[in-house]
Amino acid sequence: MHEIIGPDTIIANYFAGYTVTPQDAASYTWAPTGGDIISGQGSGAVIIQWGAAGPGNLEVDLDDARGEIINSVSIPIDIQTGGNTPHS
Repeated sequence: MHEIIGPDTIIANYFAGYTVTPQDAASYTWAPTGGDIISGQGSGAVIIQWGAAGPGNLEVDLDDARGEIINSVSIPIDIQTGGNTPHS
């Protein structure tokens, strides 16, 4: 089973790194809800800056060489209050 590795609870406006357990995939398409990708789109690891407090989600589609999804994994993210400035 494949999974996303990284924090599932984060302070609003903070940065966090995530990886997905390895799989034979040509590319990875990350889709955060409640945050923005800072770097790593298309690879097996990304850095996300999470936004305002509330529920978030992080999904990654693992695509084969033809661009077809071979697996999809997601985790809920709990974005909590407490941060006013971005941190890493």
